[in-house]
Amino acid sequence: MRNIFLISHYELRKHFRNPLTYLIFVLTLVYLGAILYIPLFSTQIQYKQQVQFGVESFFSQLLLSLLFIVPIITMNIFSVNNQYQIKILFSSPISPAQVIVGKWLSLLFLFIILILSTSIYPITLNFISIPRIDIGIFICAYFGIVLILSLFTASGIASSVIFHNPIISYLVSILFLMILMSGTLFNQSRVAPIITTFKYINWYEQYSITFLKGIIHIYPVIYFLSVTIFFLALSTLLIKQRVWDNEKAK
Repeated sequence: MRNIFLISHYELRKHFRNPLTYLIFVLTLVYLGAILYIPLFSTQIQYKQQVQFGVESFFSQLLLSLLFIVPIITMNIFSVNNQYQIKILFSSPISPAQVIVGKWLSLLFLFIILILSTSIYPITLNFISIPRIDIGIFICAYFGIVLILSLFTASGIASSVIFHNPIISYLVSILFLMILMSGTLFNQSRVAPIITTFKYINWYEQYSITFLKGIIHIYPVIYFLSVTIFFLALSTLLIKQRVWDNEKAK
C-alpha cells in the first residue's frame, strides 16, 4: 500500500509540473462557463426554465469534455518510453499491480480536482437563481462523474499499455468509450435482441437516469466499479505478461 501511495504522489507531482495540465484546466473552465451562462442570460424564456436547461447542459457538456480530455492525459502513461518503464519493473521490488493502481489513483485525483474546480459555476448560479438550484442533484451528479472518471481513467491506462503509439492509444480509448455510450442505438433492435444488452453497459445512460436525477442507485455504482476493476486488472495482466516474456528471453 505504501508503494502505491508513493507512486501516486510522484505521478501527481509530475502532472502538476506539466503546463498542459494547467492549459486543460483553463480551457475546460472557460468552455463550461460559456455553455452554462450564455444560454442563461441571452434567451427570453422564463428564468426557472433557464436554470433547468443550464443544469442539464452543464453536466452533459462536462461529460463531453471529459470524454476527450481524459484520453489526452492517459495516452502517455505507458505509450511514451513504454519499454523503458517495463524494464524498470524488471529490476524493481514494486509489483506491476502497484504501478498500475498508483498511476490510476494519481490521475483520478487530478481529474477530481478539475471537476471540483467547476463547482464554482453551480455555486454562483445558486445565488442568482430563483428558485434555488437543488444542491442535492449537484452532489449526486458530481458523485456520478467521479465514478465515470474512474472508468475513463482505467480504460485510458489499458489503452496506453496495449498500444505504444500515443495517438493510437488516444483514438482507441475514445472509440471504446463512444461505443459503450452508443448502446442506446440498439435498444429497440428486433433483428438481434441480444444487442439490447448494450443498454446495460451504456455509461451515459447509467449516469443520466440516476445521478443526474439526484438518485444514487446501487446498480450504476457496481457497474462503474466493476468496469474500472476490469481495466485495471487487464492492464496489470498485460504488464505481467511482458515481464514474464522478458525473463524468458534472458
